[in-house]
Amino acid sequence: MPRKLRHVPSTPYVHLVSDSAFGSSRIRVDRNHPIGLERPATGAHRATLSCATCGDPVAITVLSLTATKLWRLGWLLASGLGLALVVTCALSVIGTGPDGDAMPLLTLGFLTGILLSVYAILHWWHEDGVRGPGLPWRSGRHYVRHFWAGPR
Repeated sequence: MPRKLRHVPSTPYVHLVSDSAFGSSRIRVDRNHPIGLERPATGAHRATLSCATCGDPVAITVLSLTATKLWRLGWLLASGLGLALVVTCALSVIGTGPDGDAMPLLTLGFLTGILLSVYAILHWWHEDGVRGPGLPWRSGRHYVRHFWAGPR
C-alpha cells in the first residue's frame, strides 16, 4: 500500500543551501520546507510560494485527491506492464531455449521490463500529487523532494 494521501501533501519543497564537490564526492546541504497548500476538490492548483530560506518565488502544483489516485493507478499499470514483459520474455526463452535467434531481443525485453517495473513501482509508492520547479540536479536552488532526492 502506498503512502496515505492527505488533504495537505506531505512532500516538502527544498532550498539548496550549498553544493560542493570534493574529488569524486558531492555534498549537498539543503533545507526542507512544508508546502502547506490544501488539495483542490478537482484538477490541479498552481501556486507560487515564497521560499522560507531565501524569499524567492517557488512555483508548486498540487493535484486533487482524484488526480493523484489516477497518477498512482497509471504508475501501477506501468509496473504491471513491465512485469508482464519480464514474464513473457522469460517464458519465451524457456520455450525456445537459449540458442534461439531472438535471444538478444528477448534479453533486451527482459531487462527493459525489469527497469520499467522498478521505476514505476517506486513512483507508485511515492506519488503524492505534487509537482515543482524540477529535478534536483537541474532546477537551481529549489525543487520538490521526491524519493530519488534522498530521505525526507
